[in-house]
This record gives sequence, C-alpha cells and structure tokens, in this order.
Amino acid sequence: QILSIHTAKWGGSQPSEETLRWLADGTSGYCGADLQYLCTEAVLVALRSRFPHIYMSKERLKLDSSLLIVDKDCFATAMRRIIPASRRDLSIPSRQLDDRTSLLLLNTVSSILNKRIPFGYRCSQSIQNTAASELEKVVRALEQPPCVPAVRLLLCGDPSYPDLSQTSYVLPAILGKLDHLPVFSIAVAKLFSDGKPEETLAQTIQSALRSAANGPCVLLLPSIDQWYDVVPRSVAHMLATALDSLHGFTSILFLASCDCAYDSCCDEVKDLFGPSQCISLKPPKEQRRRQYFEHIVSSARESPRVFDRTLRRDRRFTIFVKPVDGDDVEDYYDVIKNPMCISEMEDKIDRFEYLHPDHLLNDIRLIRDNAIEYNPANTDEGRAIRHNAFALWETVVDLFDVDLDVDFVESLEVYSIMCSYFQIVFVEDGHVFRLLMGYYITYLFFYFLLWCVQSTHGWSVSELERLAAVMSHDIEEFKDKWDRSKLPAKLTATITSWELKPNRKIAAE
Repeated sequence: QILSIHTAKWGGSQPSEETLRWLADGTSGYCGADLQYLCTEAVLVALRSRFPHIYMSKERLKLDSSLLIVDKDCFATAMRRIIPASRRDLSIPSRQLDDRTSLLLLNTVSSILNKRIPFGYRCSQSIQNTAASELEKVVRALEQPPCVPAVRLLLCGDPSYPDLSQTSYVLPAILGKLDHLPVFSIAVAKLFSDGKPEETLAQTIQSALRSAANGPCVLLLPSIDQWYDVVPRSVAHMLATALDSLHGFTSILFLASCDCAYDSCCDEVKDLFGPSQCISLKPPKEQRRRQYFEHIVSSARESPRVFDRTLRRDRRFTIFVKPVDGDDVEDYYDVIKNPMCISEMEDKIDRFEYLHPDHLLNDIRLIRDNAIEYNPANTDEGRAIRHNAFALWETVVDLFDVDLDVDFVESLEVYSIMCSYFQIVFVEDGHVFRLLMGYYITYLFFYFLLWCVQSTHGWSVSELERLAAVMSHDIEEFKDKWDRSKLPAKLTATITSWELKPNRKIAAE
C-alpha cells in the first residue's frame, strides 16, 4: 500500500500489481523513508539510462516523461544502493532472498516455515485486515489475540558439513519472512552494547513478554554456540531461568542458530533445545547448484551496450537518434527514399537482425549518405550536419577497429557457415553460443557448468556467494567486449585457484 501511494502519480509508468507484489516481498525491513527513497532512486536510475546526455549539458532540456519507463531492473538497481532500516541494526540480521540465493535456499526456508513454525507466527494481522471493512478492523482490534504456542527452534549444520550458512543466510531469510513480527535480539552485540549484559538481557526478556501478551513475537539468538563462549555464566543462567519460566501459551518463537552440528554443541545448548527442536541443514543439492551457476553465467549471454552508450551520449549525434519529423521538414522523405536513424538501428539490434559487422556499418553509412544528400554544404546548418555525419561514421569505424578483432570476425563467419550447414540453432549439451550483431559470441560449456557443480560439492551458501561475487566480477570485465571467447578460461582459473575458508576446508576433507 505504501508503494502504491508513492507511485500513484507516475501515470503510465506506474508499476503493475505484479511488480508491486515483487517489491513488497523484496523490501522486507524497509521503513517508510526507505520505501520513498527506493521509488525516488528507481526513477533516477531510469532517467540516467534513458536520458544520459542531461548530465553533460549545461542548458535546461525539455524531456518527454512518457519515454521514462521504470521497470524491475530500475528497482533492482535502486535496492542494491539502499541499506534498509533492518540492516542498520546488526543485532537483527533480517534479509530477503534474492533471485540468485533463492535457487539454493528457497525450498529450505519454505520447508522450515511451513513444517516447523506454527501458522500463528506466519500470519500477519495486517494481511487479515486488508480485505476487511473499517468496522471489522475495529472489532478485530478489540478481540483477544489468538493463542499461538511457544516454539523453540535451533538451526544447525550437518556432522560432515558444520557450516552451512545457517547463521549468515538461512536465519536472516526466515526473519525476512517473519518481518511482521516484533523481533527481540539477545545477540552478543546487543547484550554488550552498553556494557551491562545482565541488565540488557533482563530488559529484552521483559520486552518480549509484554509483546507476547498482545501477539506473537520472536526472541533471536544467532550463533548460540559462540554466545556461550563469550557471555558470563550469570547471563547464561539468567537466560535458562527465564526460558524455563515461560509456559506453553507464551507466544514467543525462540529462534537460534549454531555454527556446528547439534552433537558438537555444548550441554547448555542441548538443555535449551532437544533433538526434536533442532533442524540439521543439508548442503545445496547438485540440481540447485547447477541452476545457481547457470544464473551467474547467464549475464554473459547479454549483448554489449557499447554501441548505445557511445552514440547516444555524444551530443553531436543527437540529430541522428530519432527519425526526421516530416512536419518540420516537409520535403525530406521526397528526397530521401531510404531513411535510417540510430533508434531504428537499436530496434534491429534487439531483433538480432545484424548478422555481420558489415550489416551494421552499412546502416551507419546510410545515415551519413542521407545527411550529405539532403543537407547542402553552402549553409552553416548544412555544413554542421554533414560534419557530424562524417564524425558518426568515423566514430563507429574506430570503435570496430579498436574493439573488434579481425580474427574473431572470421571465426564467427566460420561458425555461421557451420550453423547454416548443419541447421544448428542451439546445442544444449555441447558448445552453447549465440550470434548477435555478427560480432558477439559467448562460449558457455556444458562441461564447464558440470565441473562447477562437482567442484562445489558440500560448499556452504556463504562460500558459494563469495565465489559468485568473483565470477560476476570476471563476467563484468567482458560486459562491453564483443569477443568473450576467453571468458570460460578465466572463470575456470578462478574456480581452480579458489581457496576455501580454513574451517570449511577441514569439514570438506
């Protein structure tokens, strides 16, 4: 509802209901100011993408707001630049799963929520009131809160793989799904924030009890095995006493995690959590890891946008971006029988109509020749347009000469002939490649993905994410390059030289 209010005046650019639901799921832990800033930043991202030349102009420019489209990519970029309120409190590690980590953890998190956490904790009162009338909302507010049983839940690792990111990823993801509940953290950082851990613990427990009287809440303790190594014995005794004093009708979900297997926990942890209250996580399955790596390398299939940025951001070529308006220049289409502009070329790029670099250069040459044919050389305006047309041609030619290797073009021609001969469009279990604009080819090997999956057996999500960050950086280096034939070798070298964290390496062995 808040997002709908902030985007209500966007007109035709207002996000769809599907996009708003996607945003609502992805903005768990955002306060009202965070949501407002998110909408503002998304508009700025779309503005910089659609009208980049405004940042190079010293004059006021009139922009057509109807051309400004704020899509999911704009919101996703804006979300990466925002630290929500929940992330600013380090003692409550709430985090939503993104598209990449969802491939590894979504089934695990959903299973824990649906099978181990009662419905009363998962159901939000605000969701119940969404479709209710004003009178029904008032009546429900006066009702006695529903009875939700007390629950204790411990997330721990597997004996063979103790660290499975239960504290760094699984626990925050569960909290992200329970963001409608009050969360009271008794983590080490929280207890020692003012130097009085006993007093802080007592105050936090009392606050949780008062909140539980009005509805369910969460008592959070991440890394409980390390917690007992740090806190004084008096604090540990206070926690055990407070939890023992709670009865079954106290609506508190005591959610904790340990960075080891349950059998390796100390006796104090086992006294708080029985075996039935423990969830032993498993490493991501092979199929999930394959989908994960496919998602990472999928960006290598995207065509480079050097062409768009180079020409659109050069103010000399602004006159060639859009088709000539026949109302402004009445005889233009009588003289020019085969018009061409940069916007039309971009559409042809999106439709993959350029099968060779010469095809693209032919259209650039056509823009130049049309400008020379229509604009006379004996006027100041005509000379300026002709000069910019020659500059456009020289810029694109130089761009090809610098970034496009002749041998690479020849190899593309060979592959094109082979594809035509064998009528091959897509080979799933062999070399996978796409020809875009005659200059872009990306090698993604089936055996490379298979090797990635086998090499990462037993790795935690944290370790996979560390590797994914480096692989994404390697792919980013080739983002604006047409020849990406060396990318698989670079990714292979990255994985081959990867060093696991010491504790993870010992567990794997």
